[in-house]
Amino acid sequence: MSLLAIKANSQSIDTVYYGLDGIVSSKDSAYYVRYVTYDNVSKRYQYEQWSLFDLSHGFSEKGELLSLNPEIIDGKIEEIDPLGNTVTYLYKKNKFIDILHYLNSGNESIPIYPNNLVDQSISPNEIVEIGDKLFSKLELQISELKNSNKRIFIQFVIEKDGSISNCSVRNSFAYKLKPYIIKELNQMDLKPARHNGRNVRVLVFTILYKK
Repeated sequence: MSLLAIKANSQSIDTVYYGLDGIVSSKDSAYYVRYVTYDNVSKRYQYEQWSLFDLSHGFSEKGELLSLNPEIIDGKIEEIDPLGNTVTYLYKKNKFIDILHYLNSGNESIPIYPNNLVDQSISPNEIVEIGDKLFSKLELQISELKNSNKRIFIQFVIEKDGSISNCSVRNSFAYKLKPYIIKELNQMDLKPARHNGRNVRVLVFTILYKK
C-alpha cells in the first residue's frame, strides 16, 4: 500500500526519518517517518507522517507548511488524538487558531482540545496539584498494589463545566484504582479551560507518586 499518493501538480521533496529528539539519518533508529511534497498550486509544502509503531493503523497526521527551514505550520492539520478521535486543527503561521472538525467514530462531536494549545489552559502547577491530591487521598489503595512504588499515569477530560469524563489509568497494574480516582476527581473544584473566549473541553495528564 502506498503511504502517500503524489498529486500530478506536486513535486516530491523528501522522505525524512525523525527520532524523539530531532532528525535522524537511520530508519532503524527513527520514531516516525514524514513524506513531504511541494504543491505548485498552493505554493505550500504538504506532508503526511506516521509513527513507525502505528503504520498498520493508517495516517497519524497530515498538514501544510509555508516553509521547511524554519518549519512554519500553516493551514489544516489532521491527526488522531490520544482518545482515538480524528481531529482537524487550524493553524496560521505557527499559531493555533481552533479545531475545525472533531470526529468520534465518524460522527462530528464536541471537540476535546489538547491542554497545551488553548489560550487559558490548566497550568502545570494545577496539574501537579491534582496528582498530589489524588495520591494523598488514595495512598492506602496504592500501597496495596503489587507495584506500589511505581508512578501511576492517568488521563482525563475536564469538561466545560469543570466536571470530569473519559478518565483512564495508563498503567495496567493500577487499573483497579480507576473508580476511586474518578470519585476523587469529581469531588475536586476544577476550573474549565478557555479558548477564543469560551469554555472548552481539554485532555489532561497527571502522575500519582510518592515524593
